[in-house]
Amino acid sequence: MRLTGDWQDWTVSQAALGRILNLTPGRISQLVDEKIVTLNEADKNGVCLIESLQNYWQSKQSREDGKGKVNFWEERGLHERAKRKMAELKLKKMKGEIYNAKAVEDAFVSMLTILRNNLLGMPSKFAKQLEGKSQTQIFGLLTEEIEAHLEELSNFDLSQLAEEAVDDEED
Repeated sequence: MRLTGDWQDWTVSQAALGRILNLTPGRISQLVDEKIVTLNEADKNGVCLIESLQNYWQSKQSREDGKGKVNFWEERGLHERAKRKMAELKLKKMKGEIYNAKAVEDAFVSMLTILRNNLLGMPSKFAKQLEGKSQTQIFGLLTEEIEAHLEELSNFDLSQLAEEAVDDEED
């Protein structure tokens, strides 16, 4: 194929454009109907090469989604950004910098259940021990018991969450 003259006026046949773009003649006809491939006004069988190529590549980069034009490169950028963020979160999770929300919730519920049971068990545990004691002694024993339970909560090991997160990853 030899092209001469001003590049803006270059025309080729629909079959030649199909070979250039590796498209079937039927697909080229569809592109003509969609006004992506521009026919030459002077030669109805010829197509404006440069304009048609520009339109074709622009159509490949964006499409209609019902809400307007969607740009391929913008969508790809959003997709790649999401993949990067997911990889960063996975790395932070593996390093133990962040934890799985479900694991934190389960651990918290477990800790509060144990605390609740311990606190509800205190009356039966201390009923006989506190009999006949002074108010100061009762206050001291109860305070000591409550502080022991709170200390147990404060010693919760966060590495348990990391282990649970690793277990979640393996599932």
